[in-house]
Amino acid sequence: MNKIIKLGLLIVISSGLSACFDNKDCQTLFDEKNYDKAFKTCSTEVKSGAANAQTTLGYMYDEGLGVEQNYLLAKKYYQLSADQGNAGGLNNLGYLYMHGRGVTIDYAKAKALFELSADQNDAFAQNNLGYLYDVGLGVEQDYRQAKRWYQLSAEQGNTSAQNNLASLYYYGLGVKKSYSKAKEWYELSANQGNTSALNNLGNLYRNGLGVKRNYTKAKELYELAANKGDAPAQNNLGYMYDEGLGVEQNYLLAKKYYQLSADQGNASGLNNLGYLYMHGRGVMKDYAKAKEYYELAANKGDASAQNNLGYLYEQGLGIAQDYTKAKTLYESTALKGSHTAQYNLAYMYEKGEGVSVDIDKAIELYQKACDDGNNDGCEAVTELSP
Repeated sequence: MNKIIKLGLLIVISSGLSACFDNKDCQTLFDEKNYDKAFKTCSTEVKSGAANAQTTLGYMYDEGLGVEQNYLLAKKYYQLSADQGNAGGLNNLGYLYMHGRGVTIDYAKAKALFELSADQNDAFAQNNLGYLYDVGLGVEQDYRQAKRWYQLSAEQGNTSAQNNLASLYYYGLGVKKSYSKAKEWYELSANQGNTSALNNLGNLYRNGLGVKRNYTKAKELYELAANKGDAPAQNNLGYMYDEGLGVEQNYLLAKKYYQLSADQGNASGLNNLGYLYMHGRGVMKDYAKAKEYYELAANKGDASAQNNLGYLYEQGLGIAQDYTKAKTLYESTALKGSHTAQYNLAYMYEKGEGVSVDIDKAIELYQKACDDGNNDGCEAVTELSP
């Protein structure tokens, strides 16, 4: 029986920030990544009230390019630009309000600013507006509206929008589910180097969704994204080495990539790193380390890690055995639809671990696990049923 979960993060969507615009001097220097000179040039040009230069200078403060990062000054210059109706300034000011950079988070304000920019056909703003509807930030969640705005942005070549539109097709949100459509849009985005799209396209190849399963292709795509610092891709590449999918199984490389992902706070990377320490794969077995990583991931809401932490408490591995904590963790994870947690919780009722023996309750939970694809749950139902 498998009572522990090891998973990779799947689909990633993202909002976007406008960078540099039509001001030739600023744009040329900025595009050349000559940030020191770009900062000086833009600082001079904003004195004449040039809106594009205000947007670019705000962006440099926002991202800390050629100057120390300062969200308050970013807000100042975005506001100056937005007050002139500049699409980039409006979008970027909205982005600050969406993420609470130098201002209090205000989704309604962000939406209003994105709309003003999107009405000027700004692709970044269209994508960001789509993101608000997609996630339901400051607006009622509306996948059809999300699709509308992502589509407008994606057709202008915005890579984030292309990736996000693909994800709607992947999940069938606001559109008919279509892995082939998802692949089409992921490819357009990935071909422009979007790391989320590279990772997501890798998932299609790894799982054989809309394409013929191809672990080698999946590994190549994960590697491209991982080498650019994409945390979900680093986790997924680690998973390929962990399981020997398209590569020779190598726990040391699995550990390397899980660690890179975990160091960025990726919950799946943290969980999977904990799994290595729990089982001594490529590292010395260390239950205390496993618990540490599971807790970090569980605190981010990762269901797999919550289940795995529950297992440590159930078995008393590296910590004092505590059925109450195990049960609480299994229950919270089972409510999220984890068939492994449902199985583990059923086992506690069957064996009377921290609860009174309740075979009917155990069968009920085993059946739920079975219905969700857990074969051990199906076997347990057969064995326990009268």
